[in-house]
Amino acid sequence: CHRYVHGSKEGRATSLGSHEKELFFLLQDLHFLRTGEFYNSRAALYEALSQEECAVWDAVKEARDTPDFCGYDTAFSLVFAWCRDVMVEIADRK
Repeated sequence: CHRYVHGSKEGRATSLGSHEKELFFLLQDLHFLRTGEFYNSRAALYEALSQEECAVWDAVKEARDTPDFCGYDTAFSLVFAWCRDVMVEIADRK
């Protein structure tokens, strides 16, 4: 959010794409929390994720892998909404 508000347009895609590794670990932990299944492999985890989670991961990977990525606003909105929903889900577990 900080980079979305304060970062340059050119640096936004780079910053979003640079968080692909962290996203993998979040998805890995979230999937384990929900199901008790733990995947070490990115490919296996991807196959086990929901369609929405795959779309979030795809958007971040595209930002990482695409020079001159121009879909930042759409990708950021997708990731932001997913993060919001996951935080609500986790809070509701208590």
